[in-house]
Amino acid sequence: MHDMAGGPDALQADGLIGEDRAGLPSTAGMEAFDLSPAGIAALGQRGVTVAGTPGEGNRVWLPREGSVGTLALTVTRGGDYNTIIIGPRNPRSRARIATGAHRGIVVLGGTTGTVTLTLAMAGERTLFVQGAEGSANALSCKLEGDGRRLLIGAGCMISTGVEVRTSDSHAILDIAGGCQVNLPEDVVVGPHVWLGREVLVMKGVTIGRGSVIGARSVVTADVPDYALAVGVPARMLRAGVTWSRPSLPDAARIAARIAEVAPR
Repeated sequence: MHDMAGGPDALQADGLIGEDRAGLPSTAGMEAFDLSPAGIAALGQRGVTVAGTPGEGNRVWLPREGSVGTLALTVTRGGDYNTIIIGPRNPRSRARIATGAHRGIVVLGGTTGTVTLTLAMAGERTLFVQGAEGSANALSCKLEGDGRRLLIGAGCMISTGVEVRTSDSHAILDIAGGCQVNLPEDVVVGPHVWLGREVLVMKGVTIGRGSVIGARSVVTADVPDYALAVGVPARMLRAGVTWSRPSLPDAARIAARIAEVAPR
């Protein structure tokens, strides 16, 4: 275990996922574990299991107190100098992270909701962020490509069978030009976004804050703030909307939610 210097407070999200930095864990009350035999044993006592080839310089940061749920971490060949930062999480939360990345960063913000996450990560200097106080019934993320980012803002609600990816997994080649035409691209899901059942979010997409993506939609283009988008490919159906977790909110809840997002 190591001191906190150079830990979570060194991470910047460039404001892409909200002015609150998506509720990223702070320095206070956290400690780091390396993937030495002693570090792996200590992680096991906190609900984190490690498999694969530990590699060099990998660190897992956890809060000193409280639950982080369960995390199954697999480090594959080439997975060196990665930083994984876990905020306090509901004990029912489960994450599976497989990384062959080099100098990648993974941040899972704290939450009282339940999150089931599978993340596969590869490339140089990749960044994955899931903001604080979100929930996910079953979220699968593929982060691939040097320097690529997959950012999910604070307070998002993600349904079952949702997939978000920065890559198509296989190359499409231009025969005449002799080059690849589908290189990986960043994905940004803004704060307080609702992704419905079996939504697929493709590379290069930004979904604006407070928006809703309907079930089984395929998002291939940007969605603005406070919009409802549905379909294959997803198209904006309505602007000037947002959502609340209660399915039948009363007038007071509706007014309170609208007051949160109304222009000041």
